[in-house]
Amino acid sequence: MQVSEAGDIERVYDQQNRDVLIGRRLEVLFEPSVDGSPSFDGKLIWHTEWQHWMGDVLRGTSLGPRIERTIAQVAAGEFGGVPGMDVIAMVKAAYVAHASEALGIGASPLDTLPVDDDSQG
Repeated sequence: MQVSEAGDIERVYDQQNRDVLIGRRLEVLFEPSVDGSPSFDGKLIWHTEWQHWMGDVLRGTSLGPRIERTIAQVAAGEFGGVPGMDVIAMVKAAYVAHASEALGIGASPLDTLPVDDDSQG
């Protein structure tokens, strides 16, 4: 096993044959504190897949390992020079931004009204 120059996790068998581990899906599960204080309860779960390559031809795929880490474990790490606490903060900020957008929070009242196609002219 190795990490390639491109940052992929690979199993290399010979010059032509290799497997590349792909993160197909990530689940982030937050467990809020009942008192409203910041919480490190929760976990990240990566569902992975192996891609089997012969040269530049994808021969097939198979299930990879399920990788699970707690939020506290990720927060304590460092990833490409980015502190784990910043990674968790960015995931939470992305959640708040996208949830706000989906719920129309922060938008002007006119932005959230449905458009009637007949009223367009």
